[in-house]
Amino acid sequence: MIDNSAVRLEMKVEIQNNIIEIVKCLVYIEKLRGWVATTCQTKHALHGTFYEMKIAIYELNDSGWLDNKEKLALLDYIEENVKRVKEIKYIEQPTPEKDFFEINWLPDDKIILQYLYENIQILLYNPGDVIVNVGDKIDGVYLVITGMFKIIYNPTENVINMLLKNGELPIMDFLSPNMLITNFVNFLTVGSTIGELCILTDRPYSCSIVNEIASQVLFIRKDLCLRAFEMNNDPLNGLKAKMWKSVTFNMAQTLYGSVEGNKKIFFLENSIVPDLTLFKTFIIDSKIKDVLLLEGQCMDISSKEYFTAPCYISKDVQKIAFQKLYMDQDILETKLLLILSRGANEYKLLSNIYDSSEVKENSYNIYYENIQNDATVKRRRRLLSINQNAVKKLNIPVDTIKPMPEPYYPEPGIRNRIPGTGYSEPGTRNRIPETGYPKPDTRNRIPETGYPEPNTRNRVTYLTYVQNKEADLKVGLFKF
Repeated sequence: MIDNSAVRLEMKVEIQNNIIEIVKCLVYIEKLRGWVATTCQTKHALHGTFYEMKIAIYELNDSGWLDNKEKLALLDYIEENVKRVKEIKYIEQPTPEKDFFEINWLPDDKIILQYLYENIQILLYNPGDVIVNVGDKIDGVYLVITGMFKIIYNPTENVINMLLKNGELPIMDFLSPNMLITNFVNFLTVGSTIGELCILTDRPYSCSIVNEIASQVLFIRKDLCLRAFEMNNDPLNGLKAKMWKSVTFNMAQTLYGSVEGNKKIFFLENSIVPDLTLFKTFIIDSKIKDVLLLEGQCMDISSKEYFTAPCYISKDVQKIAFQKLYMDQDILETKLLLILSRGANEYKLLSNIYDSSEVKENSYNIYYENIQNDATVKRRRRLLSINQNAVKKLNIPVDTIKPMPEPYYPEPGIRNRIPGTGYSEPGTRNRIPETGYPKPDTRNRIPETGYPEPNTRNRVTYLTYVQNKEADLKVGLFKF
């Protein structure tokens, strides 16, 4: 919009300074009244959810799955909930413990959660304290509870060259493709995390992070994170895979330009960042909706076109090869974000891709053994979600809910057995208690004699027969 480079730079600096001042004001408000930010964020998230629900209803109506009456009923129901959300005035600020369990890359494994939770530390920082400098490696992961931290990024020539030639991401927090080769200042506030990319890649930081105001953080040591990686090493939904997806999520939103609006978030939620160390080539299955190259390089085997991260890989690419196939030297590991179609089983999909792609020697299909486990985990999540929704509807305090007892399975062969002997009890059904002999069949029997009654079904007595004859004679039906 502005051709003059000097004016453009001046306006960019002015806008950035204004953003910094606004962020500082918001941080001070949050520090004085923490419930304000929690209330605003919750209401904003709810409004975004209702908006997407409306779009989905209109799409279902246009496709014929909903008639007009059903559409209007659903829209009225959503409008009622929107009014309720507008009436919300106060939402209590969560505790640090709740903030910890809200970290989006934490796994569902209770053992890992307990292991990390028992080893977290609460640290306090004063204004001006440095978390990490350029060229240093961070000593753990930080979760900001209160306060604000400033990121100062001035990329060197080596950082820019490694990015443009090899697709090596600079190590910093809050990645954005438009800000990787330019100087900028950004701020991390409550709920932000620091240090994941440095731990995942074991590369030094390309920026410095300084504390702005008195802040409080939750700290997880690096050795604990590495130990947790080994304990929860699922190739698709493990701690490491989830952390990669979380770190690059903001960058993926910018790269994924084929979808507009808030739909990007819903599509990106159904995505995975698999471990590609076993693959030499990778077949892009039809159930993979889109592919984003997050780090490293790859080549389209058909057109011989090279892709350097971060970028979007076009849909006409069917098979890609990694640089390690042609070079023996140790190079950067390639990271892909695969956006899957709705309903696709990620383990089954990757298992099929493994069988049809070229892989390393002496490797095995690590995805196949997780197919059954994934189905079990999803079923447990669905049942847990149903149980939690029922609890919310009944307004039952969660603390009062007792876990279901373990099912009791009797030992084999003890049903209807005599204690002490192990012999089966004689059949006592329809037996005489004094003798143990079976009771005689008394159905349709004459009580005085015990003999079976004659078959009286569809028969008439003699008296009824005579009465019917007399009635017929009177009306002249029979002539003698």
